[in-house]
Amino acid sequence: MDLVFMLDSSAFTGSGYWTTMLGYVADLVNQLTIGDTATRVGVVTFADVATNQILLNSYSDKTALVNAIKSLPLINTQTINIYAALQAMRTVQFTAASGDRPDVPSVAVLITGGASTVYASQALREAQLAHRAGISVYSVGISGSVRVNELKMIASHPHLQLHQWWASPDFNAGLENVINSISEEICRPTLELYCRHTEFGGYQCFCPLDVCDTLPVNGTQCVDVNECAVNNGGCSQICNNLDGSFTCSCRRGFTLSPDGRTCEDVNECLSKPCAAGMSCVNIYGSYFCINEKDSEIPTPAALVAGRHDDLSSTKDGPSVGLVVAMAAVVTGLVGVAIGLAVRHVNKRRQNQHVTGRQSSMETDDNDDDVEDVQVSENVKSTEPSGAME
Repeated sequence: MDLVFMLDSSAFTGSGYWTTMLGYVADLVNQLTIGDTATRVGVVTFADVATNQILLNSYSDKTALVNAIKSLPLINTQTINIYAALQAMRTVQFTAASGDRPDVPSVAVLITGGASTVYASQALREAQLAHRAGISVYSVGISGSVRVNELKMIASHPHLQLHQWWASPDFNAGLENVINSISEEICRPTLELYCRHTEFGGYQCFCPLDVCDTLPVNGTQCVDVNECAVNNGGCSQICNNLDGSFTCSCRRGFTLSPDGRTCEDVNECLSKPCAAGMSCVNIYGSYFCINEKDSEIPTPAALVAGRHDDLSSTKDGPSVGLVVAMAAVVTGLVGVAIGLAVRHVNKRRQNQHVTGRQSSMETDDNDDDVEDVQVSENVKSTEPSGAME
């Protein structure tokens, strides 16, 4: 891990307590494996200002690092500027230039002999920025002049006393106990039970079985938690509970969106599923194949298999079932509308055909009348002029 200590070097600590504090911090470092590929340690001291005394990449030798910590100077001013210490930790220590590594945990420990005397609100905002950057922050207050709420809010989620923050009025015995407790919190083996804040479950403890298998715990036993039992796991359609996790999936006719929870309609018409001479109409969750020559109201020619079963056996709760039912109603209305439109078009075509035939027949009758008149005139013209005497 990358570990940074922020040590109060103000007059509130005093020279005697300062030496004791450095000794306890050095003892904690002695318990760690120090090296470029192991734990790296940085130190920030603060009073009216903050100073990066030791960077994460300053020492790879444990003995040299411990000696450097024990020889840090006391600033000894009357100001406690915790804001400056948090800012130096976040913006200087945990950077690539100072030796921060993106693939290892980032841990910071604040030890103060009193509450902030300047920039108290800025200190809390700076702590929030550190939390968002993925830095696990632990806070320790030694003496009766600390502010408990400040220690609590500077520490990481879930802000639990004796886990993320400590307060003790006794500098000597109190600090020794706290250092031992901090050592247990930040130095847990990789596959040991651990606890953290989760977005949906609040503060939860986990039981790592190996590097790729972690299960939530209930009491002292590792048991699976069914995330799908609460709000369908946040899935819009189907929630699949797994050991220690869950996944979302979609019914036929839908595809899972990039957010891993929402289902989006699939446009089946893009794959041209209908036979030759038929038109494809995409609808929500399915599609129609329409033959324009049909005079009857069409039915869903390719309604997705299992659609009706989904309507009757959905387990996603009333809200999801209502959505599916409404989609089915809309599907039916679309079918009716398409059918009426097809019938209307076919009827117009039939009317046009009949009208055309009638016009053709009237034209033929007129031609026959003209021929009859011409024949009659020809007959008259062949009769003898003196037929009547």
